[in-house]
Amino acid sequence: DQDRTTPALHPIVVIGAGPVGLSLAIDLTQRGQRVVVLDNDHKLSIGSRAICFAKRTLEIWDRLGVGQRMVDKGVSWNLGKVFLKDEQLYEFNLLPEEGHERPAFINLQQYYAEAYLVERALQLPGIDIRWHNKVTAVQSRADGGAKPRGRRTAQHRHTRGRLPDRRAMAGGLRRRALAHAADAGAGEQGAHFSGPLPDRRCEAGG
Repeated sequence: DQDRTTPALHPIVVIGAGPVGLSLAIDLTQRGQRVVVLDNDHKLSIGSRAICFAKRTLEIWDRLGVGQRMVDKGVSWNLGKVFLKDEQLYEFNLLPEEGHERPAFINLQQYYAEAYLVERALQLPGIDIRWHNKVTAVQSRADGGAKPRGRRTAQHRHTRGRLPDRRAMAGGLRRRALAHAADAGAGEQGAHFSGPLPDRRCEAGG
């Protein structure tokens, strides 16, 4: 619809293809809604503004079809310890009861989380992710709706029509996630990994 002479109307537009925006778009689509996702970038996050994901988030991601991938890749933990130099000051267990399906938290770099969410979104025909689309203003309407205004960034102006093949795009995103991880010094650690996550921009204890 980007070649139309008059603006197209979409029932739901999500601004931002980060973990929250992608999760919302997937959830709405699984409930039968059609969603357009706009993002001003064209790649996964660099670094980890989000790195700890709680049990409730994992339960939501289970419903969205990506929870197990997150847990398999991340470092699971329930027990936390506070130190002053070499002296342990405090210890706490965020999930003392047994029998929970998910850990209290996992540590997982944000670019992995985003890659899994984008791959899941590309499996759903009700989601249209449009990269290089920047929202510059939102105008409220009398019926309670909102009309976002924006523009394509320069890199996208020459690109017409829909996104490339979804399978090829998913493969490219997976390669980008691994490249980001290698750039950050991350290895293929599993649940046995006990040290801090090797993310040069944000470290958290395992």
